[in-house]
Amino acid sequence: MNAASMSDLKIETDYREQPSVTLHLDSPFADTEWNGRGFVGIWCPRRRLSVNSSGPGTARANHHGFLLAASEPGTGERVHIDTASDTLVAFDGYVVDPPMHHAASAHEITTYWRDRRNARINGNFAAAIIDPRRETLTLRTDAFGLTPLYYRVTDGMVLFGTSPDYLLFGDETVDPVSLLSLLNNGFIVGDETLYEGIRRSPLGGALTFSGPDLQTTSERFDLDVAGSGDGPLTDRDMDRIQELFRQAVDRCLALRYSEPLMTLSAGLDSRRILGALLASGERPATLTVRMNTDGDDLDATIAGHIAATLDLPHTAADLPDPHAYARDSALRQRLVGGETSMHDWSPTLQRLYPDQPAMIFEGFLGDTLQEPLPHWDDVYESPIADMDRYAAKLASPGGPMLSAAMQRSADVAERARAQFASYADRPHVSDLAELVSDMRRGIALGSQFVRPHHLQLRPFFDLDFMQAILDVDPRIKMKTSIRKAFMERFHPRLAEFAGSPDYADRKPAAPSRLQRDRQQAYMTLVARDLPVSRQRERLAEVLSPRGLALCALTRLAPGATQRWYWALRPIFDAVLHAERTRPAWSRPPA
Repeated sequence: MNAASMSDLKIETDYREQPSVTLHLDSPFADTEWNGRGFVGIWCPRRRLSVNSSGPGTARANHHGFLLAASEPGTGERVHIDTASDTLVAFDGYVVDPPMHHAASAHEITTYWRDRRNARINGNFAAAIIDPRRETLTLRTDAFGLTPLYYRVTDGMVLFGTSPDYLLFGDETVDPVSLLSLLNNGFIVGDETLYEGIRRSPLGGALTFSGPDLQTTSERFDLDVAGSGDGPLTDRDMDRIQELFRQAVDRCLALRYSEPLMTLSAGLDSRRILGALLASGERPATLTVRMNTDGDDLDATIAGHIAATLDLPHTAADLPDPHAYARDSALRQRLVGGETSMHDWSPTLQRLYPDQPAMIFEGFLGDTLQEPLPHWDDVYESPIADMDRYAAKLASPGGPMLSAAMQRSADVAERARAQFASYADRPHVSDLAELVSDMRRGIALGSQFVRPHHLQLRPFFDLDFMQAILDVDPRIKMKTSIRKAFMERFHPRLAEFAGSPDYADRKPAAPSRLQRDRQQAYMTLVARDLPVSRQRERLAEVLSPRGLALCALTRLAPGATQRWYWALRPIFDAVLHAERTRPAWSRPPA
């Protein structure tokens, strides 16, 4: 008997001696018009596992593991089993070396991930591998965590999925430190989530659970990707960085998922992607959301002019009326699991995507990579000082609307320092911290929203390009606009269009009446889902008497909602989200 079969025999004997586990999973991919996104799974070593699943999705299972993924016909299943080894693999997103996406064959995907030990994997992805021979569960995400993956350990099992809401049993407690971070920053600092006990898989690398005791080991991603932060930016450096970006776009095209299309704004990042696509012989269709309905919208106006001049297909769409906006926002909040209140225009953009599978290029976070931090004049003093300053920025006091129990800003700062500790010796630690923080803001825009049959591509996050741009001394960015310099040097025709905004120029305008009406309609819809007594009970856990009084005014005076929507919306989003969310998992009655 060989070693592998002896190991299998031991596992078989052990789980027969342990009580079996039976759970029910109500598919989280059934509750939205986009049919959800990603995957959910469970690993239960040494015990026979039985999962009864209801609702849509593709399922795969072995004795100790279960996977369920959102899927649409002909666009890949995202969950697979290697019949030779009984290994289960879930994979969402793409890698570029070799090129492979979530719609690849089961053989390609299981072969790639089954023995993958490389800490530097280029792409945007979340993957989970259940290996019965090694008796391990391994969770992997891309280097900066743009594609999220969450987990919780309970009763000798590990649940994991691409949204924290996919892991709920209904007995969760809201984490007050995460809640304070969400209310103050619009995202959650660190690897925690809105729920105690549910965590986000660390950035990049691999988190592995082993054996019946679920011992964990963590492999960090290649820190060279974070760059040195002390290099020059000569003409030769610019030529090299531009060539790396061109290669990044070509790597995405090599996935050959479908014909490319892209979101186009007035900004320089989408123009740079457009320039690289045109240089590669592509002529993508372009999409824009018109967010300002009270006058000319900068993005729609400039993007339309660019597309018309270059004779490219272009479609623009307005944000919907208040009632449709409210439904969209409630849907968006469910899809992102309460992780962020930003990017409320995402549903409108998704409706512009075609019915057939599309390869969508996004310029997401190109500004964070290449522009100075907004409103920071005293940055880059020293790594330690910059780290402390950034942690303090994220740890603002709770303010008069929150209760005494919510004044946990010191804990938020400590989580920030812990998350960024790996970069603490880098002269550009502030840039890296801002980049990692922006990942949280990007959840709504990226991984959770796009329908399963589309593939979203982010060439600015190619590791070779990122390392090169992060090698540059960040103080150079304080003196000149790197993005503008690259556009004028390599894409002068695209740089000539009017309205090229720098980071600091993109400050949001004061809300219009229609925008306030949209917010009020959303909060009315959210509050309608719960009895008034239950709303007050949940809000009283986190709000001060002043905050509760302001919430009460929204029922008596609609004008109060219009005036204070900027403060009320994140409170309604975060505090009531857990109460409104239906648990995905349940245990059978005893």
